[in-house]
Amino acid sequence: MTENTERPQESRQDRIGSIDFLKVIGLLGIITAHTGPPEWMIMLRCFDVPLMVILSAMLGERSYMRKLSTAGALRTYYASRFKRLVIPTWLFLVLYFTLSWIMNGECNSFRYYLDSFLLTRYGIAYVWVILVYLYSALLIPLFCRWKLSWQGFAAVAAAYALYELMYHLGIGKDCRLVDMTLFYLVPYGLLTWLGCNYRHMPKRLRLGVMAGSLMLFAGLAVYGRVTGGAWVSVQDMKYPPRLYFLAYGAGCSFALLAFCERVPLRLYRHPAIRYISEHSMWIYLWHILMLKIYEKLKLPEIWYLKLAAVVLAAVFTVMCVNCCLDAVEKRKKISCLRWLRG
Repeated sequence: MTENTERPQESRQDRIGSIDFLKVIGLLGIITAHTGPPEWMIMLRCFDVPLMVILSAMLGERSYMRKLSTAGALRTYYASRFKRLVIPTWLFLVLYFTLSWIMNGECNSFRYYLDSFLLTRYGIAYVWVILVYLYSALLIPLFCRWKLSWQGFAAVAAAYALYELMYHLGIGKDCRLVDMTLFYLVPYGLLTWLGCNYRHMPKRLRLGVMAGSLMLFAGLAVYGRVTGGAWVSVQDMKYPPRLYFLAYGAGCSFALLAFCERVPLRLYRHPAIRYISEHSMWIYLWHILMLKIYEKLKLPEIWYLKLAAVVLAAVFTVMCVNCCLDAVEKRKKISCLRWLRG
């Protein structure tokens, strides 16, 4: 477990390109869930959030390790994550709620707005995934100290076992604070630990995680079918994340990473892939507004048409915003405008 042998890496451009490609896959999967797809698609795309958390941890680990040689590395890292994740989301929420009030006269309770700005799923709902990314970012410096060590593995395993025990005993299940902290921090922390350690894992260990996760998922699926008389949907085990959901997500994520490492494609370096990956934050945020507009216009509720329209509209909006920002910054440099770029 403490072995730090790293496989021969492909070129940096290919490696980053494959991560960009997988980020696009994960982003499309998350947006797909909001377009009313059929049950089989809901089931298939349930690896999206785990994949994005693992990729975020992989990139975050590299970013933090580069900052370690500078003074105040931890403070700088946390500040950058806050600015990257929270400030854009808050800016979007102000715009979204303002437009909702102007166009539709929508006015919700103070608790609803508070839950939204706290990034919980009890508010606008779509932004809870930002809170997951934030939790992941907070844990990365801690996991970077452990690397592939028995101590780190034991700590993560013990925390997860305690989490499962609390869930089975019903401790904290009816408490919003526990639900949106411990019940998300621990399971997604497990995925973060995998992502932080990914590039330090020997190839056999990576394949072992992939195979073990998929076998565990299959075993739990069969057990649920035998004992319950029906197949259990992965989506049903997502809030809060259970072992069934985590095993599926980790197994599919490691399988996709293995595929990208073995099969180099030109698609990984396509400008559109890189653009969507680089601006994934704001594309995700703008898609929330595009969903609202799509429903307001009463366009056809065909999930794949809705998906295409929402994604294209979100990407187009990001391009327009960036063009406007470029025009503004040609005249005057305003540092805070970078938060609007994604």
